Amino acid sequence: MNNSPSKFRRVITVALFIFTVLFFIYFVFNSSKIFKLLVHSAMEVIAPFQQATSSTFNGVNSLWDGYIDLVSIRKENMRLQNEINKIRFENSHLKELAIGNERFRKFLGFKKDYPQRLIPARVISADSAGWFMTVIINKGSADGIKKFMAVINEKGLIGRIIEVSFNYSKVLLITDINSSVPVLIQRTRSRGIVRGNGSFMLQLDYVRLNQEIKKGDIAITSSLGGMFTKGIPVGEIIDVTSFDSGLFYEIKINPFVDIGNIEDVLIVLNGPESSSITLE
Repeated sequence: MNNSPSKFRRVITVALFIFTVLFFIYFVFNSSKIFKLLVHSAMEVIAPFQQATSSTFNGVNSLWDGYIDLVSIRKENMRLQNEINKIRFENSHLKELAIGNERFRKFLGFKKDYPQRLIPARVISADSAGWFMTVIINKGSADGIKKFMAVINEKGLIGRIIEVSFNYSKVLLITDINSSVPVLIQRTRSRGIVRGNGSFMLQLDYVRLNQEIKKGDIAITSSLGGMFTKGIPVGEIIDVTSFDSGLFYEIKINPFVDIGNIEDVLIVLNGPESSSITLE
């Protein structure tokens, strides 16, 4: 504790001595060639280091500026890409709206010409079995939907309602192996049953060999069984085979409705005997 003042005085003394020496050197050599030589020598030694330091700093500064520019360009690219994605999404949305409006106009025209009460619905999901033989629609008992009602679109028959909840219904498609539809051959009035076979084709059963059937004939629903309104287009005959030992033709039908691409449907609300024209 007692040594602290003496140490402080020694430090002050040394500092004053150094200052005095430096002042003397400056005073003596300030105008002399020796001093200038010393200064010039110091400059020769220090300048390269300053240049290198300055070059390094400038390089780092340029690199930093380039990085800042790159970040700015990247941000601008991201902004432009987001704008492009937004415009693309809006165009796609508008195109889908246009397609939907056109489809709805077709539905409206079909409903006006169709002698039944119809209600439109949207397919919201298909079965998960991979066969795509049932679909779920977004209308149910709250909308007046009941079991066994026919489901159609502007092209023809799609299937029938098999399950109904308050807001949703399940539709059995005509291509399902459990589907059977009484039909008429429009040209000859021959009767038969159209069945699904698990593919996107249909088969027509119970048409006797003595009936006149040929490729291109149209099958429409009959009112037998009271399930389907008479006259709904079902499909076109694409193959007719007869066997000498059989009683019936083997007939394949291509359905008018593309079962694999159903989006909107119409449900026939009233029975097959009604002929009133009412829009829902």
